[in-house]
Amino acid sequence: MTQCPPLKAEINRLQRSIHAELKKTKEHAWDSLLADANFDVDSLHKIIARGNRKNTSCPLLLGFRGLVYGTKEKADLFVDSLEESFTENRTP
Repeated sequence: MTQCPPLKAEINRLQRSIHAELKKTKEHAWDSLLADANFDVDSLHKIIARGNRKNTSCPLLLGFRGLVYGTKEKADLFVDSLEESFTENRTP
C-alpha cells in the first residue's frame, strides 16, 4: 500500500485495532444471544436451526451496464435476456 515505514506501521496498527474491535463486537453479540437463549427454549431452537441452515447466495451477474447486484435487477436482466433470446410466435 505504501513504502513509507511510519505510515505502514500506523496502517498495520489501525488494522489490528479495527480487527480487535470487530471481534469484541461479534463476541458480545453472540454472548447476549446465548444469554437470552438460556431462559427461552424457543430462542435456543432458533439458534440451532439458524446454524443448521445453509446460506445460499446468488452470484453476481454481468449485465449490459456492468455487474448486477440486486435481486430485482437480476430478475430484470433475466427477463431482458429471455426477451432477446425468444421471439413471439404470431401464427395461431
